[in-house]
Amino acid sequence: MWIVIGGGVVILLLVVAVVVMLIRGGEGGGEGGGPVADPSKKPEETTEETTEGGGGEGGGPKGEPPYALPEDPCSAFSEATAGEYGLTDGSKSLTDTSSSCMYTAESLGGDGYANVSVQYQVPYGGSDSIEGAKTQFQDNVEYATDESSDIIPTKVHENEELNLGEEAAIIFTTQEIAGTKSSVATVLIREGNINVEVEFTESNAYDAPKSAPAPLKFDDVESMMNALGDESLGLIGS
Repeated sequence: MWIVIGGGVVILLLVVAVVVMLIRGGEGGGEGGGPVADPSKKPEETTEETTEGGGGEGGGPKGEPPYALPEDPCSAFSEATAGEYGLTDGSKSLTDTSSSCMYTAESLGGDGYANVSVQYQVPYGGSDSIEGAKTQFQDNVEYATDESSDIIPTKVHENEELNLGEEAAIIFTTQEIAGTKSSVATVLIREGNINVEVEFTESNAYDAPKSAPAPLKFDDVESMMNALGDESLGLIGS
């Protein structure tokens, strides 16, 4: 029975994460000129499973904006980085305004379960609009720090600026879904007309006591999130 309950909680958390990524990928992000979508891309969403290691090398974006969405977001992280943090089973999702990949990850707390996602976004109303991307960045920060949700109770513990891209922030929160507490670390970066979101979520084991705190502290994930955020920029303009 506990195995069935635990499996149900894991599935629920993954479904919520995927739905949130898809919804945010299609939300408006400001005004600006330029085409609404790249005509070379199909309008419908496509998904693909991949288990290959990433090829990201960090070092910042290549070329000048406006940038196109990466075609293979699951190559954001190098094989070494993927191995260090146990990133496996990368599953990518592409739309006209977003390019994202979700991985399972090794637990940092010992006996919980974890995942990492990376998402690249362009403004919905004009994919080459830098002003639209600036507005989208602020919207993303507000979303990640929103403590008003009755659906997913959230407590913000850290919200700091980062020296990545043209503007960036690292945010650490604790959340509770279906009685299971989770630690969520998010790095948000804007480079030109592209917004990047890297998110790490670790949840308590299914049989953890209800009174158990969220599994991680900010210090547990700060270094990892800085590394993942920096490496994610390597796909921009590539």
